Parts: sequence; structure tokens; C-alpha cells
Amino acid sequence: MKKYFETQANTKEYEKTINGVINRLDYVREEIVKTDDTDQKKELSSAVISGYMSVIDSMETMFGAGSCKGLRDDTASLQKLRDSEDYDGLVSSASKLSGKCMIHVSSGCHRIMCEAAAKVPEAEINAEIQEVLNILGNDIVLSHGYDADYPEEADYMRRHNKIYVFPYNYTERYDASKVRVFRDETCGLKYVEHHGKKLFFPEWNDEDVQREYNQLILEQDMESPHQYFDNRCCLNDGDIFVDVGTAEGIIALDAVDRASEVYLIECSDNWIRTLKETFKDHMDKVHIIPKYAGASDDDTTITIDTLLNEYRDRDIFIKMDIEGMEPDALIGAQKTLERNNCHVSCAVYHTNDERDEVMDFFERNGYSSYTSDHYMLFLYCRSLFENGKYERIRPPYFRNGVVRAVRR
Repeated sequence: MKKYFETQANTKEYEKTINGVINRLDYVREEIVKTDDTDQKKELSSAVISGYMSVIDSMETMFGAGSCKGLRDDTASLQKLRDSEDYDGLVSSASKLSGKCMIHVSSGCHRIMCEAAAKVPEAEINAEIQEVLNILGNDIVLSHGYDADYPEEADYMRRHNKIYVFPYNYTERYDASKVRVFRDETCGLKYVEHHGKKLFFPEWNDEDVQREYNQLILEQDMESPHQYFDNRCCLNDGDIFVDVGTAEGIIALDAVDRASEVYLIECSDNWIRTLKETFKDHMDKVHIIPKYAGASDDDTTITIDTLLNEYRDRDIFIKMDIEGMEPDALIGAQKTLERNNCHVSCAVYHTNDERDEVMDFFERNGYSSYTSDHYMLFLYCRSLFENGKYERIRPPYFRNGVVRAVRR
């Protein structure tokens, strides 16, 4: 994860630099339109072309020459328009090139960050960047190919000349730089104050903690496709709360005062220490389970049925986000779902078919299910998870974030 955050910082700085250059080129284009002096138009046009060539030189260094060939060809077309003194055509074409460049940078940088997190070899990154841009970037942002089915998302990205996992206006309410990070002198760990409670993090620098926490609260905005709760699928006072894939524990921390018992299923040693600190004042009812959740029990895996076997006729809320292994964990919860009144909120964005698999499971087991509003966008072509799942992502690349289920 440290490598991911280091990569994220570097790529964001790169994006910022390129965006600054392109903004200056946009200004020069406007000056071309304003002036009636032919010599000045030619001089300004040459400056625009030179600027884009510098940008593309930089992108070739970052992403490889092969992925930038189309942009290089577009720049050559600008030179022909300048030589023929077609300045209106040059301004129009340069405007489109500006958008393409930012899409290319956004897509390429996001791809690199995702691969840093998934530890996919760099050779596989460069091989698919151009394909991603052709299939996704051009179709959605440039050619309006997705406007019919995803008008809000496509419009947002086109207006920002950038591709987002969460392509919605609500994300602009969140600013990682405003997150305050503290250090607990007793345990030596850093934390943020979340709704009046301390939420601890591993031994990261302040910027990493800021970015992580900002992302967490962004994901749980009421407009987010990643939001686990709504008025129908919610935690009630006295419910048993089961957090499958707890990570830092922010969802459980919000639930701990209302729930009668809280079970945290988290297999990562990095999070176990921080969870103990976050919930140290609630250990009378918080149970940390350092295992995977799955379809059967063994030394490293536990089923929800085994975990909750003693609870009969109790109301239970299950939140589940375990990197594509949710269908297996649900199989291991069938008895619990049958004998108890359960509310389930299950992440389904990790694989191509996960949403359909999960909704079919609930249908077969007597539960009504529905998806969260809005979509998450995945623009990289392959996913590699620690659980071994490896697949090629299929269109349309927009995915539902969460499936919620309640007993019929």
C-alpha cells in the first residue's frame, strides 16, 4: 500500500504539471482567435504546436512512445493547418487535442496507480494504455458514445477533461489537504477524529493518512455508489453488526454505539493493530476475527454461519467488501440468512459478473436485492487481486458499487 501512495503522489504531481501547461496553451488559442494580424496568428500557432510537442514528449517518457502515437499524429495535423494558414481549423483541432491529452494523462496515471496497488508488472501496464484510451476515453469523453446510458457521468468527465472512478459533482466537496492528522503519544500511531472518535491508521506519513481518510468519507457520501446504507437497508439499535473486510474500521466505528455486538473480520496484520487501538474502549462488545470470510472453515478462513451460530432469531446487519470474494462469503452465510432477519450491504464492483452473481444469490435465498445509485468507473483493463482472481475487464466499464439486500 505504501508503494501505491508514493505512486499516487508522483502521478498527481505529473497530472498537475501537464494540466498547467495545457491551460496556458488554451490561453494562447484564445489569443489566436482574438487577433486579426496574420503574422501574429502564425507566431501564436507555432507556440501552440511547440507546446503540445513538449507535452507529448513528456507523456512518451511517462507512458511510452507507442501509446502516444495518435497524439503525435494529431500534432502533425496542426502543423499542416498552420502551414496552410487555416487558423480556425487549427484552433478547433487544438481544442480537441487538449482534451485528448488530459484524458491520456488521467487514464495513464490512474492505470499506473492501480497497477502499483495490484503489483502487476510494469510491462503489462504500457501494453494496454492505448487500448484503454481508444475504447474508454474516446468513446465516453470525446465521441459522446456513452451519453445515452451514462449522461451525468459522461458530461462530468467531459467538462473536467478527466476520467474519474467517481464521476460526480459531490466529490468536489472533499479535500484531503483539510484533513487533520494527530499522533497518539501512548501507542505511537496516527489518527484522525471521526465523528468524535479516534480512527487509527498504520505507520504512514500524514499525506497518506489524509488521502486515505478523505477517500473513505468520499465513498460514504450519501450520493456515492459506494455508500453501504440507505433508509431501507440500515442498522437498527440493538442489531448485531458484522463487518466483513473491516480494513481501518470506519464503518464499524460508526456502528459501534448502536449495535449490541460487533464482529470485525479482517485478515491483514497491518490493520489488526490499528483496530485494537480504534476499538479499545468498546472491547466488551467488539470481536476482532483475524481471518478471511469464505464458503468453508479452515485454519485461515471462517464462515459467517460458524461465527454467528449462537445467534438465533436476532436482527443482523452484514457489511461486506472483500475484493471479489463476496460470493464465496455469502455461501458461508446461507444458514444465518435463513434463520435470522438480516440486512446485507455487499460491494459488487470488483469483478465483471459480481453484481449479477450476488443478486442471483439473494433471489435464490429469499431476499430482495437492489443496487446503490450511480456508478463507479473502472478504466484499467485487468484486475489482479491477492485472492488470485485475474480477469480482463469488459465494457461498459461503469459498475454498480453496492448491492443491498433485505429479507422478503
